[in-house]
Amino acid sequence: MPNFFQQEKNITYFYFFAFIWVIFFIIQYYFFNGIPNFISNDSFQYLSIAKDIYRDKKSTGLINYALNLYYDELALFNYDFKKLKPYHFPSYSAFLSLFYYIYNNDNFVIYASQYISFLIFSISSFLVINNYQKKSTAFFLTILSICCSPIILYISDSGKEILCSGLAMLGIYLGMYYKKRNDLKIIAILSLIFTFLSITRNFYLLLAFLIFIFRSIPTKFKLDDINETTKTKSIFFIFVFGIPLIAYIYCYYFIEIHLFIFDK
Repeated sequence: MPNFFQQEKNITYFYFFAFIWVIFFIIQYYFFNGIPNFISNDSFQYLSIAKDIYRDKKSTGLINYALNLYYDELALFNYDFKKLKPYHFPSYSAFLSLFYYIYNNDNFVIYASQYISFLIFSISSFLVINNYQKKSTAFFLTILSICCSPIILYISDSGKEILCSGLAMLGIYLGMYYKKRNDLKIIAILSLIFTFLSITRNFYLLLAFLIFIFRSIPTKFKLDDINETTKTKSIFFIFVFGIPLIAYIYCYYFIEIHLFIFDK
C-alpha cells in the first residue's frame, strides 16, 4: 500500500473526509426522501448500462434514454439509428456494475458508488493542496471549496464526472508530487488510472502527457530533488501514456460496441 495511505497524520484527515461525506449523504438522502437526485438524463443511461453488464455480462440491447430527447434532431440529419455508436467506452458503467455484485439495488449502487467517488475526489484534492500548504490548511481549503462549489449538487447523481475528476487529481499527485513516484508499484497504479480515464474521456490522455512533460523538466526547476533519469522517464511514458493510448485506440476502433436499440 502506498505510504501516503499509511502515514498517521494523513489517515486522520482521511477519516474526517469519510465522516463528513457520510453526513452530507445522509442529509441529502432525507432531503430528497431517498430518491436519487439526477442532474441529467445521462445518469439513467449509465445506470441502465451497468445493470445490463451485471445481468447479461455484456452491454447490448439497451435503450439510450438520453437520446430519446433528440430523435427529431437526429432525424433531420438523416442518421441511421442502427449504425449509431456510443461516443465513449462504457467504462464508468462497468465501474457501477461492480456495486450490483455487492447488493442488487439501484439506490445502493447509486449512493455507494458516488460516496466512493466523492471520497476519492476530496482525498486527492487534499493531497495536492498539501504540497503547497500545511495539512490543516489543506484540509480547510478542501472542505471550503467543496461547500462553496456546485459539486455538492452531484451527491447521489450516478454521473461519472466526480470519479474521473478525483482519479485525475490522484494521478496528478502520484505523478508529480509523490516522493516515491518512480516506484514500479506507483507507475502501475498510474497506468491503471489513466487507462480507465482515457477510455472514458480521451482528453485525459493530454493530462498524462502533460505530467510526462513536467517529469522531463530538469530537476533544478522542481520543488524536490528527485532524480528523473532517462530510464524513469521512459518507463513513465510507456506505462502512463503509451498503454492508455493503446487501450483508447483499441476500445474505440477495434471493438464493436452496440449499446443502443431504437424503435422505428
